[in-house]
Amino acid sequence: MSRETETPGAFERSAVIFMALVCAISLLALSGWLLNHPILASLRPEYIPMPPSTALLFLGLCSTWLIQRVFPTRRGIKILVQAGLLGILLIVFILALRYFTGLGPDLEKLLYPAPPLFGRFSSGRMSPLSALGFFLAIPALLFLTAGKPGTRTKSASAALSLALLIFSSLICLGYLYRAPLFYGGTLIPMAVTSAISFLFLSLGLLLMAGPACWPTRRYVGPSLHARLMRVFIPASVFIALFQGLLSTANDPWIINPAVKAAVAAFVACLIFVLLVSLIANNLSSDIERGRKAEEALARSEAELRALFASMHDLVLVIDRAGVYIKIAPTNPGLLVKPPQNLLGKVLRDVFPPEQTETLIGVVQKVLATKETAQIEYDLIIGDRTVWFEASISPMTEDSTLWVAHDITKRKHSELLQNAIYKITQATITSEGIEALYHSIHSILGELIPVENFFIALYDPVNKFISFPYFVDQFDQQPSAPTKLQGPTGYVIRTGNPLLATREIFDRLVQQGEFQAIGTVAVDWMGAPLKVEGRVIGVMAVKSYTQEIHFDQEDLKLLEFVSFQAAQAIERKRMEEEIRTLSLMDELTGLYNRRGFTLLGEHEMKLAHREKRTMLLFFGDVDDLKMINDTLGHAEGDLALQEVSAILKNSFREADILARFGGDEFVVLAVDASLECADILTNRIRAALEAHNQQADRPYKLSISTGIVRYDPETPCTMSELIAQADGLMYTQKQARNGK
Repeated sequence: MSRETETPGAFERSAVIFMALVCAISLLALSGWLLNHPILASLRPEYIPMPPSTALLFLGLCSTWLIQRVFPTRRGIKILVQAGLLGILLIVFILALRYFTGLGPDLEKLLYPAPPLFGRFSSGRMSPLSALGFFLAIPALLFLTAGKPGTRTKSASAALSLALLIFSSLICLGYLYRAPLFYGGTLIPMAVTSAISFLFLSLGLLLMAGPACWPTRRYVGPSLHARLMRVFIPASVFIALFQGLLSTANDPWIINPAVKAAVAAFVACLIFVLLVSLIANNLSSDIERGRKAEEALARSEAELRALFASMHDLVLVIDRAGVYIKIAPTNPGLLVKPPQNLLGKVLRDVFPPEQTETLIGVVQKVLATKETAQIEYDLIIGDRTVWFEASISPMTEDSTLWVAHDITKRKHSELLQNAIYKITQATITSEGIEALYHSIHSILGELIPVENFFIALYDPVNKFISFPYFVDQFDQQPSAPTKLQGPTGYVIRTGNPLLATREIFDRLVQQGEFQAIGTVAVDWMGAPLKVEGRVIGVMAVKSYTQEIHFDQEDLKLLEFVSFQAAQAIERKRMEEEIRTLSLMDELTGLYNRRGFTLLGEHEMKLAHREKRTMLLFFGDVDDLKMINDTLGHAEGDLALQEVSAILKNSFREADILARFGGDEFVVLAVDASLECADILTNRIRAALEAHNQQADRPYKLSISTGIVRYDPETPCTMSELIAQADGLMYTQKQARNGK
């Protein structure tokens, strides 16, 4: 247990001892009056004893203190104690008034009608000096017993107790030096036992006020001032008491007064030497402990600095108004300004206004609810955007601990994954390749600046480059294919991405790697569009201003998006080529076997690469031969057209539908799991039932189906997948015919 935690307990125990001494002296004095032979007459027979009224008042004070100590939390007891103290104060006032004016009841005569005489004064009367002591002690005790006394209340009580301590000490010294205050005059002096009781009472009250109050706090603690006070004040008092004792001594060995003074001076010097030695030893021990403590603190600070140096998170202290209070030396690279320039600044000096209001609102909510909040925000540091995930926790009543972690890489990964998803969706939903180009431009714009952007496609047969999509501040879109010139041709020839600042651009031109075409940009960045190792084109961005520059991270993002875009562009190109070829079934408007095989096998390669599952639906129209034989082929063709319309409405536009044979249909549902099989089957069955109820036909349309799942972990060919679905379909048809 530390010294700081031991001090209040020691004060309380010492206060109990002093109050017990006051109670004991009062009881002995009162017992002497009851026995008509005072037990504590005094040091000398001519001194008066403690009056019975004074003894009773001391006992009353001790009783109220004891009740307060035994029942410290009961409100009724507190009221009773306060009333008792006020009653005692009133009695003291009446006694003092009676003494000086003769007015009021003679309480002391009622208490003890015929007291014996000691010395020259009526010893049954309370001295006015004792009344003054009570006027100091009772308010001090009132302050300590009133509710929950604060520091100011305790300090006021301690000040009154200090005054009582000085007053009673003067009375005691007077007795010790044979010169009691007002002794021998017309005013009743204070009995030595009363002075000693007031001395103990004042010490008890000072200790009850506690070590945190003035003047006690100047006397306790580890400071040099407090230690000197604790040593020299008692030493000075002891020397004064010893000198007084020598003055009152009447022993025969004393030859003359000079011997007394010499003995007192020798004792004083001896005590002074002992005290100085004691202080020196204590101080040297404290200095050694302090040195060790400083060394431990230095080690702790070094460990803390090493810990901060190993941390990559920002650790901030921000108050209720959004002011930077403290900044831990962890990662200054994540600050918009050096730490010394941020201290005292507010969040609005760093963040945009709307973002500032949001962040301050979070801080105030954390302080109000005392609960930690998690937020994400972005901040422009230098020429880059940094994303943070912050944990904001309450620290004090008006400040929060803000720990921010850099999640820029994670955010980039999320943005890239989102870009993949959006490009895939755009590939499926875009109506034509031109719409796909616009979607790619928009998706890339969420990652890097793309004010100037183009997509170039390469014709390996004729060695020409065309620009189907071209957005530029200064240059017009080329109207005809061009040769492999400029940085675009360089990227196609090398097959590698290129980040060309103006310096790199000029150097490559001087080296003859390519020619400068059109307006020269401040930064030019391009990445090849590759499909299965073949370069099919280039995707590039340009910056014409000094405010926008690209770096290697931007080049990696462009290269990543270009790979996904190349797959999407190639698929759209294949779809358009399939449409231009005779790969469509004229009767139904669906793909024929060849068109389905070409597009389906390409989709299987993408699914295998991207680990996507698909469903293959194989269906056969029931009893189509019977319709043709009985109603004619025209009715059979109409049945096939109606089935194809039902399938188109049951599947998505992104799914690949084909008439595989005479009465056979096949559908490849991209990005679909096996859980969707029942949904598709029920949807087709419901559509057939609705059609049969509405159509005026002598027959009912029905389809036998088989659905299989393509698993990228166990790849197979399109033929194998169709064979599996065909087998399931045949099993269903046999079961239906048998039923």
